[in-house]
Formats: sequence, C-alpha cells, structure tokens
Amino acid sequence: MSVQQSRRRWLSGIVSVLVSIVIGWYAPPSRSQQTTVPLPEVISAADPIYPPIAGAARVSGIVHLHLTTNGTRVSAISEQTGPAMLKPFAESYVRTWIFAEHTPTAFDVTLRFNIHEKSECETGVKLVPVITHFPTAVEINTAPYCDSVRFFRNKKILAEKHAYAVELHFVINGHEVQMPSEVVVTNRIAKNTLQSVPLPVKDWLLLVPETMANGSDIELQARIGQNQIDIPGIPKWALDQSWRIILADQRKFGEYGMFEVPKGSNVRSSCLIEFEPLDGDGMDMAVSNCRKTVSK
Repeated sequence: MSVQQSRRRWLSGIVSVLVSIVIGWYAPPSRSQQTTVPLPEVISAADPIYPPIAGAARVSGIVHLHLTTNGTRVSAISEQTGPAMLKPFAESYVRTWIFAEHTPTAFDVTLRFNIHEKSECETGVKLVPVITHFPTAVEINTAPYCDSVRFFRNKKILAEKHAYAVELHFVINGHEVQMPSEVVVTNRIAKNTLQSVPLPVKDWLLLVPETMANGSDIELQARIGQNQIDIPGIPKWALDQSWRIILADQRKFGEYGMFEVPKGSNVRSSCLIEFEPLDGDGMDMAVSNCRKTVSK
C-alpha cells in the first residue's frame, strides 16, 4: 500500500467519526431516551358501578380511551374503542376525575369490565368491585347478586360460634310484630334421640347449633303474645336464610294467595313461611306448614 493510499484511508476514518459526532448532536433522542412527562394524579373520582343494563345483557369487555386534560379535569376524549354498551359509561366515569394541578397533557386509559359467573355466596370470596391503577387503568367487576353483608356475617358466626345465623321475622295481618325473646328449636339427631334447645332471639337473630344440620328437619315453637306458634318441617337447607313467618287471623286471599288452615288443626288462623336466600334469587315458600294455636 502506498503512502498516499494510507493517508486517504486515515482521512476517511477521521471524516466518518466527525460525521457521527455531528449526527449525534442533531438527531432526536429515541422514544426510550425521551424525558417522560409525569402523568397527572387523580385526587377525586366517583365510585363506579357496573352498568346495570350491560350486566343484565351479560356484556363485558375492554374500553380504551385517549384523554386530554386542561390541568385539572378531562377536557376531551378523542378516541374510544370497545363494546358500544360500555363506552358511554366509561366516558361519563372518567369525566368525574379531578386531577392535581398539572401541565395539560394527553394519555391513554384502559377500563376493563368483568362479569364473574359465580357469586360471593358460591365462592366464599369477597368480590372487589373496583380496582384502580390511576390514571391509566381501572377494573370494574360484577357478579350474580349475593347479600354479602349477611353472607360473611353468617360465615364468621359459623366459624366462631358453630351456629347458623337465622334472621327471624313474624308478620301478623301485614304488620311485623315484636319478636319473642326466646324460641324452642327441635329436631331428631338420631333414630331415638330428639334434640330440643331453647334459644334466645336478639336483634331478630337466632343462632341454631351447627349439630342440628346433621339431623332431621327442624321444628320451631314460639309464643307471640297469647298465641303459641308451632312450625314443623323447616328444611335444613334454610339454616342460613331469613325466615319470615306470615300469620292471618282468618282465611283470605292476599298478596301470597289463599291461606289454608292445616287439616286436623284446632286453630282459627292460617299461616305461610318464606325462606329468603342470600343470593336474592326469589323466595322459597312453604304454605300451610305451620299452626297457630289461639289461647282461650
């Protein structure tokens, strides 16, 4: 190689280095190198609920929104994708957000709507209705109805006191009456063994021993005023439900149909007992299976 060729190669290398330096000065930084503008902090927001119409229609899915802020609130929503039934609710919800004061900006938000197939009464696990990762993601959950307050209260009583919590209500001629302070619960726990237990009633709550779930159907006896109420044949599956005992002074048509006096009973009244499940799936009714003996 000649001296002239060597010099040209050396000069070419120097030029390449200088060009690289110049390009480095003027080229914009890559996305990963850019300074990230902090996302605004959400300091207030409404408590969202799953849209009832969407829940009834079993519509779930993900809604994507692109928000623009004015420094404290959402000022514009330029893009919306997702199920049509959920998008209006998602837009209304994010417009309730109030941000800490910030430089106006724009960012994407994902709202995920989930329908769980089983209720809390079935899973035994408390559902978290809303999970927030403000301001970029929110998860809104729903499940079949369950009276979770009663369910978890009953679950705790069963674990700690080994008893089933029964809400007990007496209604006479359409009016709820004062509860007796004590009732007697009886069932057969073995072939020749009857278990009969006097139980206090406090705040409409009756705690039935767990052992009674292993025996026959249950009989409830209570005194309401001058009347002795005898309710046989209460099924064991009703032990975690609300019992509503409806009495009438005479046979009549009413909200619950025809009241019938049990055959062979020396009574002047009729009755009906309702079992209200925790999942709110209607009422389980047992007609004419209780007796009201009127004291003379």
